[in-house]
Amino acid sequence: VLGGIVGTMHYMRIDASSSSGDISVSDSANCGSYQVQAGGIAGVLSTGSISNSYSKADITLTGEATQACDTNEYGFESCRGIGGLVGTAVNSDNTIDRSYAAGTLTATGDNGSFQHYAAGGLIGNQITGVTLTNNFVATVIN
Repeated sequence: VLGGIVGTMHYMRIDASSSSGDISVSDSANCGSYQVQAGGIAGVLSTGSISNSYSKADITLTGEATQACDTNEYGFESCRGIGGLVGTAVNSDNTIDRSYAAGTLTATGDNGSFQHYAAGGLIGNQITGVTLTNNFVATVIN
């Protein structure tokens, strides 16, 4: 679990913060229940909020995950998440407000794609509802 500011957010609030630079993730194994989660601000948004913040981080995923995720405890199949702000959001109480992502998400490897990943400009993998207001996305997904 990797994030530009924090790996996993539990009962946290991030306000008026930013990240930039490079985040590199290697996924060469078909891991257990918590697989690769990477985001420009947070790898996992468990319970919390992000406001007035942005990420210009470039996230690069290397390696191969050739096995699709099994359905997890939340009933969601793709448990690997790569996102401009948040890799995976797992709670409906989460909010992201007045924030943006403007980096690049890139996958390299034998198949050169996000085949077994959920990738998104703001959130890669959203397991339950997240309240999004006044956000902007300029993320490039390669």
